[in-house]
Amino acid sequence: MKAVQVMATYFGPRRHYPKNKQECLDLLKKQIFYHKHLDLGLECDLLIVNHDSGDTEVQDFLNQYNGEKIFNGQVKILHRPRINFDLSFGSYKYAFFHYVDDYDYWYFNEDDVIILHDNAVKDMIEILESDPSTGFVAASNFTHNKHAFTFDLNGYITSTGGGPPHAHGGCGLTSTTIFNKICKTYPHFIQTPNILNMTSPDTKGYEYASDSQMEIEFTNIFTKLGYKIKTYSDGKKYLRLQSGETL
Repeated sequence: MKAVQVMATYFGPRRHYPKNKQECLDLLKKQIFYHKHLDLGLECDLLIVNHDSGDTEVQDFLNQYNGEKIFNGQVKILHRPRINFDLSFGSYKYAFFHYVDDYDYWYFNEDDVIILHDNAVKDMIEILESDPSTGFVAASNFTHNKHAFTFDLNGYITSTGGGPPHAHGGCGLTSTTIFNKICKTYPHFIQTPNILNMTSPDTKGYEYASDSQMEIEFTNIFTKLGYKIKTYSDGKKYLRLQSGETL
């Protein structure tokens, strides 16, 4: 059993911390160092996906870490062509497209989220496998702000921030088996312009969605296939650096 943590990153201007290239460089250094000491509970690589702006300094910076050992595996670097602004969610799907045969479980995470406790990925896998109706385990709880989840009597997420149930930021875990079912049932889901560009230079006709729509769709689509979403964090297991809050 092998897992991967897909960490989406972007070195252009951003709304919150890290707001610029230098802050992002500094943050990624800290993330890699942190993962040398953090035990996620099982064999788990750290796959950093760069939404590539063509900056050679950034490319060289990331490439120096490719293959570096961390506590549960190694760092892998994937430079994703920048065609549009589907950012984290496009990076998650791009990583899955490239490494679908290499891993059994996928933990999707943004670069400004820090895991605060050992065994986090192992624990999330146990939640996923303990209930066949669960298709995605959200990393965050959000019981205290506008993104708060609401739950049914069995603990499944029924709404996120008053909208369709989804994991904020797309952060959370699923299995290769479940994700493959999503991709085969809804081909448009995996066929981002970046992936289509690998087989055909013609990406005309693809309709870009707004960031908010893509964020909702990334995990809400699991519910369309009949799966449910649960949450892992009790509000104290992750730190979201952009606001200093725990997830």
